[in-house]
Amino acid sequence: MSSLTVTTLRTDTIRSSNTATNSILLDSSGRSTASNQPAFYGYRSAGAVWENFGTTPVGYNYNVAVTNRGNCYDTATGVFTCPIEGVYAACPGALTGANGGYVTLYVYVNNVNRTARGTHTNTSGLNNWFHASTVFMVRCNKNDRIQIRVATSAASIYAGQYAHCSIWLYS
Repeated sequence: MSSLTVTTLRTDTIRSSNTATNSILLDSSGRSTASNQPAFYGYRSAGAVWENFGTTPVGYNYNVAVTNRGNCYDTATGVFTCPIEGVYAACPGALTGANGGYVTLYVYVNNVNRTARGTHTNTSGLNNWFHASTVFMVRCNKNDRIQIRVATSAASIYAGQYAHCSIWLYS
């Protein structure tokens, strides 16, 4: 039996729109070791402050990027493209109005719901706003596409910095 020992680290360049962007430092097993890993944090800025989307989950894009390390998140489509294989943390959040309905946030990977029921807010009987956020951990391959989707029934999402999302490479 033979073995291969790797003692040096290498960098893997992320490419976005055929141009090189930030690098990721990888160890000998291909895991990210640097704090400069792909990461996104943003929020939704919309013309309508209160938004209702219907009961079928639809893509929800966070069109204001506060952090977009590696340019992995497309603010126009709401899709985060994984530059390397690993476990990613996706953390959507929303402020919902008390209209007696619900808002559910899902994490889709390559158009497949990976969160079962998602994070669900039920505003029935509430007289105030309700904020929900959660962390979903999803194993992804290189070039997998993560997208937050939303479904609503009567309750609405308040756009602005209250509708926010973080996605980053966890390991």
